Amino acid sequence: MRAKSKKYLIITLLFATSLIGSFFISQKVTADDKDDYFYNELEIIHAGYGDFDADNLQDDIIIFAKLNIDLDRAVKSYWLLIIELPSGEIFSFKFETTILLQENNVILLKLIALNTAIEPGWYEATLIGYFRITDNGFLCLKDNIIFDPPGGGEGDPKIIFEVIYQTL
Repeated sequence: MRAKSKKYLIITLLFATSLIGSFFISQKVTADDKDDYFYNELEIIHAGYGDFDADNLQDDIIIFAKLNIDLDRAVKSYWLLIIELPSGEIFSFKFETTILLQENNVILLKLIALNTAIEPGWYEATLIGYFRITDNGFLCLKDNIIFDPPGGGEGDPKIIFEVIYQTL
């Protein structure tokens, strides 16, 4: 029962996050618009697995995400990574950082969730970023991906987060 109530709490949190985020900034971008101006986007571009903590077990999840925000300054950001296993078990990681944004930059993020690929089947990873863009306002961006790493491993779940800057 504890796992179910935790799952419902996470689902409620995701729903509330999406709802609250939509009140702060709403932007519609069509395919034709993308070439005309820079826009705000968070996209998970790859999810996989491997042995990133040198324990000889392929039980770590790696996620690469691309971030575009149309600002030209340092921004405080708050992150939530949620990984749902095939059994319904959920790992969640919260962290914060300051990201230096430059005009027309694409920022690549690398997240490694150690000891989280522990069972076979389809996983869902959701990445949510909140960005303080003004004294009174936040921007909320979210993306998710479904992937299938083979499972099997031991150890406490941990997160490694890296920001990689790439100029357009």
